[in-house]
Amino acid sequence: MHVGVLDLHTGRGKGRSMFFIGRNTARVRHSPWKWATFGLLAWGVMSGAMGCRSTPAEPVERSRSRRVEEIPIIWQESGTYSRLTRPTRLLVRDRAALVRVPLTEVPVDFETQMVLVCGLGPTPDDRRGVRIARVWREGSVIRVQERTILSEREPRRLERASPWTVAIIPRSDANVEGYQVHTRDGLFGR
Repeated sequence: MHVGVLDLHTGRGKGRSMFFIGRNTARVRHSPWKWATFGLLAWGVMSGAMGCRSTPAEPVERSRSRRVEEIPIIWQESGTYSRLTRPTRLLVRDRAALVRVPLTEVPVDFETQMVLVCGLGPTPDDRRGVRIARVWREGSVIRVQERTILSEREPRRLERASPWTVAIIPRSDANVEGYQVHTRDGLFGR
């Protein structure tokens, strides 16, 4: 079975034409423009028949109802060397959990604040760093945007580094997307 364009008057593809689907290939002219037209027409028919739409699957009402609220970063400190053995994202809500994360002294009041810890894990040199660029609440979830920093300078030392950043934000009981509450064993090397 072949698909092509057939002229209504001459059968040769000139003048007024229509789409032709059949077994008679002698009268079918294969023009790229006409194939493109046929493809667009077929796409339009299938889209209408199947209810296809080019917008996201989420209803518009749902995306409008999500309120985005920026959360301030109260304090932040970053470093290049740590004993982190793998990439880490931690949420610390109490002093006991903070003691298990020996990166820096953190001036936090756990009654009103909590701590975000982000680490890249081992890197080949000291030219990389990480910062928390933005924190916001979207619906019932807190989201964090981290920024990896790469310096173009020559490495100061040719030894492994493990960049980290610690940030203090206002306390919330909401989940922080991508951040764990409990530290895993082996997170820090010796």
